[in-house]
Amino acid sequence: MSPEMLWNRVRQCFETNDGSLPTVELQNLTNGEVADLYSSIRRGSHIVSRDATFWDAQATTDRGLDEVPNAALLVSTGQASPFHFAIEGASACEVIIPCLGVHVFQDTIAFDYRMGAEWGGQQVFAFFSWLEHLLSRTRAGVLAPSANEGPPDPEAFMLAWKLFREWSAGGVDRE
Repeated sequence: MSPEMLWNRVRQCFETNDGSLPTVELQNLTNGEVADLYSSIRRGSHIVSRDATFWDAQATTDRGLDEVPNAALLVSTGQASPFHFAIEGASACEVIIPCLGVHVFQDTIAFDYRMGAEWGGQQVFAFFSWLEHLLSRTRAGVLAPSANEGPPDPEAFMLAWKLFREWSAGGVDRE
């Protein structure tokens, strides 16, 4: 599957900035997987949020993400509240993925993105490759559109994801 073929399947989910923040989720994660994926995301990007904090339920205070070894582990074990921050610099296939929001929940990590001109075939291909890499680090993780604010055409997004995964696994014509 070429970046152009992928783009033709999902451009309506990325092309026009309508002011929304479509969100996709890596669901069904274990405590360790939430912590591991968070570490991987942090190593491969940099935070651009001004106030990257989380609510530490044990200390009953907001804390900076870097004040603890792994804030996501605290969320996954119920010691902290879910949190959100924005990253830049994540990449795959030597292509930088546009800015992403990262939501950390107890058994889910979700990504939101601003649609618009910064997205094209190469960027979507890199995003799908990056998501696939993250999921490859899990036992039973799955990708799903957010029930609250998924991509504008969640069916097209998920069909493209299915075809992309089949292609990357060598299960379909590798055009």
